Amino acid sequence: MKKLLLFLVLCATLSAVAQPSSNPKLPIVRVTQKDGKYGLSDNSGKCLVPNVLDHIKTYYKREYMITVKYNKEYFIVDRKGCIVANAGRALPMTFDQFVVINRDLAIDCNGKELFPGKSVSPISLLSGENRFYLFANKPKGDKNSRYQLVTINNEVVSGKLNGYYTPISSGAIIFSNFQASQCGVLNSLGDVLVPCKYSSVESFNFNELRYECKLDKTKLPKLYDSHLFSTLGLFVAQRDSYYTIYDQSGSQLTQPKIYKNATEAIKKNFKKSILPHFMRRGYVMQSIQEKINNPNRIRYEEYIAAANRLPIYSSSGKSLSAHIAHLQEHPNVSDYTITECFERGKELYNSDKYQQAIPWLLRAAEGKHYPAYRCLADSYNNSKQFQKANSWYKRCVKELTPSSNDYWFACMILGGMYKSGRGCEKNYDTSLYYLRLFHQNTTPTNKSTASEMIAEVVALKNKATARPQQSASRGSSSTSSSSSSSKHSQYTPAPNTMPNGTKKVYYMNKAGHIASISTKYYEKGSLTPKAYWSGQLFVYKGGGAGTGYIRYYSRSYSQNGAWVFIECDMYGRVMSNGRKLYVANDWSYIKEGNEVFNIPISKEKFDSLQPKGHINTGGGYNNSNNGSSNSNDSGRSYVDGPCKYCGGGGGCSSCGGRGYKYNPYSGHNDTCPSCNGSGRCFNCRGTGKQATY
Repeated sequence: MKKLLLFLVLCATLSAVAQPSSNPKLPIVRVTQKDGKYGLSDNSGKCLVPNVLDHIKTYYKREYMITVKYNKEYFIVDRKGCIVANAGRALPMTFDQFVVINRDLAIDCNGKELFPGKSVSPISLLSGENRFYLFANKPKGDKNSRYQLVTINNEVVSGKLNGYYTPISSGAIIFSNFQASQCGVLNSLGDVLVPCKYSSVESFNFNELRYECKLDKTKLPKLYDSHLFSTLGLFVAQRDSYYTIYDQSGSQLTQPKIYKNATEAIKKNFKKSILPHFMRRGYVMQSIQEKINNPNRIRYEEYIAAANRLPIYSSSGKSLSAHIAHLQEHPNVSDYTITECFERGKELYNSDKYQQAIPWLLRAAEGKHYPAYRCLADSYNNSKQFQKANSWYKRCVKELTPSSNDYWFACMILGGMYKSGRGCEKNYDTSLYYLRLFHQNTTPTNKSTASEMIAEVVALKNKATARPQQSASRGSSSTSSSSSSSKHSQYTPAPNTMPNGTKKVYYMNKAGHIASISTKYYEKGSLTPKAYWSGQLFVYKGGGAGTGYIRYYSRSYSQNGAWVFIECDMYGRVMSNGRKLYVANDWSYIKEGNEVFNIPISKEKFDSLQPKGHINTGGGYNNSNNGSSNSNDSGRSYVDGPCKYCGGGGGCSSCGGRGYKYNPYSGHNDTCPSCNGSGRCFNCRGTGKQATY
């Protein structure tokens, strides 16, 4: 009796083990959508992942993991919103309880690799409504591309048959190894249904057979239920020019015979052999299914048992939401193209998120994407990184065309920066240089603003230069260590002032030759182009009439510490093979051809040495001005009067005293360039009074 009871308990236990394990109930996850972005929430409405995702792959209720996409990268998350793996830019394949990344890496819900060191290709097999998997795998790095068929427990199914495996709807698997001239058919247990000795094997389901053979109606479907009919099919195996037909259970229906192709073999044998065979076997279909479906049922139960031992949830505990927030703060911009970086940076820039926009715009700007220059400079400026802003505004001026709005806007900002010493050393001459470029290239509506800014800097410069000279007139003496440049400073303009405004200076060289140069800024009139700097050189070598000449120069540019002018005609047009005139940035010399003039002299001395007439003009437009324009207003007396710009109120007339003004080009409230954000009048500095001479 005890033995009988023990036997019954053992049978019940084995019966329970044989039943497929039911999948645990998975939490319900819902997809949310807002502004074209996707997110995830649980059944109670709690947010698992915010609406920042670009894509969520459609998932089935039985899938434990979900594929999402953020900024061109795919992530695998479990149903709690925790990261299982980062799949990179390749769309992963999500299955019931595992995921395949890059077509060869299978991982479970914990991110653990199922087949370490192997490249895998999952084979989905159907058995009724059930789906299970075998895997074709091979060692990574194997160049022969030959796979073995294994279970989810990594047990080899295919024995010594190494090649390719293709599942078909009946549940069978076509094996092929073209290098060894081996093709055949296996079931999921590895049993051979069609011998692996053929050069190729093709499968046909019954619907394809009816189409190829133009058979509209038969009694055959009445012998099968819908599922059996959908899985009904044939295999046509070829060896040399001979074709042999097998049914899905492995029964051979025809003898090898020569045909043109597999379709002809089916058409020739359909009514004679194939249709009668399926009519006969329709009544005993159960015997056919025993060779196909029963092995699949065993495999399904084995898969469910093994898959249920895999973890359901990730043990990483790393929330995808937290990871996305980290990526937003620390973007890996190198993974994106220049255009993508600019679009992302411009989006953040337009949202006033300047600090976040900088890394994106920096990569775009370093990649010579010119629209990013101005946005990057503005982002640095608004983030209080003034030195970097100054550098990128200069690159706007250097590399962009004057017709660009970003060009004149950068000139305006640089003028303000050099006026106030923000991010650079204060320099009124450099400020005027950029502001005049701003005035020259901006839109007509901004001309008045540019003029006001220039007038402010000129006033500041005059005050700065007047004080030292007044102190010197009160008795301060020069030291004995004064340099030669200081000795002649009364004859030359300040350093780095070329070609701002109108200048005229006088020089001599060791040979006793004298020269004068005058530069003038042209902005309007009939000259071409409408605005440029022009220089007029007068040279007299002594020895009487006819030994002096006047030449005209145009199109100035900076090179190796000197301004370079090119010879032009009277209309300001550059002459072919024209000479070049070099003027040092610090006004220490002027050079034409091989002759250098480097001894500054006074106008009085120059007038005493120059001839009274008979000078060869050499042609050109006379743009000289008599007298030096470099003189300042030092020593003149003045009284305080009401400021002509603010009317005595002391507030900035450009921004209305707010310190900022709306820029229609950028769409932002930018710091007022006139008052530099102080709200005070640029002319009287908020006092309401003005020096009147």
